[in-house]
Amino acid sequence: KVSYNRVFGYYIEGSKSYAGSVTLEYQRKQTLANSERYITPQHKEAEEKKRQEEQKKIFDEAVEAALLPYRDLIWKLTEKTKELYPKKEYPKSIVIDTETTGLDPFRDELLQVSIIDEEGNVLFDSYFKPLRHKEWSKAESVNHISPKMVADAPYINEKAAELYAILSQAHWIIGYNVDFDLRFLMGSDIITDEEYNAFRTEDVMIQFAEIYGEYSVYHEDYKWQKLTTAAAYYDYDWAEHEEAHNSLGDCYATLFVYHKILSGE
Repeated sequence: KVSYNRVFGYYIEGSKSYAGSVTLEYQRKQTLANSERYITPQHKEAEEKKRQEEQKKIFDEAVEAALLPYRDLIWKLTEKTKELYPKKEYPKSIVIDTETTGLDPFRDELLQVSIIDEEGNVLFDSYFKPLRHKEWSKAESVNHISPKMVADAPYINEKAAELYAILSQAHWIIGYNVDFDLRFLMGSDIITDEEYNAFRTEDVMIQFAEIYGEYSVYHEDYKWQKLTTAAAYYDYDWAEHEEAHNSLGDCYATLFVYHKILSGE
């Protein structure tokens, strides 16, 4: 049987009567009265993975606890900077995209936010240094944003007022899975729940799904496609701007696909 304890992790326990048939990859770890306990390289890998997960959980909980007393102060300062930010007129229709440390808008953090208008003018583009995360290897394999790249970037609250000024004046917010982006902005206290629910949005991902036509019987709806799939469908040239999965590059690709859909091509 396979078991686990804190002394030497995962192990296999077998009767002594089978000891003679044990192969070389099984390393004897402990001898009991009627049985032997063995470990294998696979068990050591599982043990190391479990140890890393436990360490990450302890680290995340420690960071959360350390930041808790300052959260209210950060929120108040963020709200005050929104009030004091110089008044400036921004376009009513914008395209937005984000890059993040993961998929949970209330546990993960923003790494990059980009916003352009419908003519492709850049209204906002900035990397951010996360407050709680020191690494995000799974997300990094997709967005290629490393901890080193954002080491000297501003924290999200430093740019909150500028972001809010743009978002608060927008009548239409266009994006590819735009709900994902807005939820992260809400999770970062850039917008409130009420503002999030009041936004009028155009989700290009949902619009393209029906055009692409891959129907999911399970979901009883058209399957969502990646932005790269939508861009390839309309022969978008990524070289014109930024590479895929940089949020600014994704803004331009989203705008291109959006215009193609509007034109009925």
